[in-house]
Amino acid sequence: MASLAAGLAWAKDCGARFLLTLPCDAPFIPHGLAQRLTQRLEASRATVALPASYGRVHPSCGLWRADVGDRIADYLSSGRRSLQGFAERVGYVIEDWGAPPRDPFYNINTPEALVAAETWFA
Repeated sequence: MASLAAGLAWAKDCGARFLLTLPCDAPFIPHGLAQRLTQRLEASRATVALPASYGRVHPSCGLWRADVGDRIADYLSSGRRSLQGFAERVGYVIEDWGAPPRDPFYNINTPEALVAAETWFA
């Protein structure tokens, strides 16, 4: 949440409309992610667009309206700390990637996950 708050403050100060967040442990982020999330967000009244794959939402890969940062302090005062919880609080839409042969939002969090990802690169 601290990273999101800092990023949103920076984006707002720069006059940006949106902030795209991406995790550093997801090497297969799909091409066109920003465009698809932007189209989804602009076609809705939501504040955040999040991708989903295999029935799971990926809140670390989000497109956030820059002005939503003003609502983080209130969310944190509730005792909650999750990105998805904040997205639920402010209103989000899903852009679904379905279930392609390789999960485009695959995270490498374990040695086993790293081995699996390396075989996909080979």
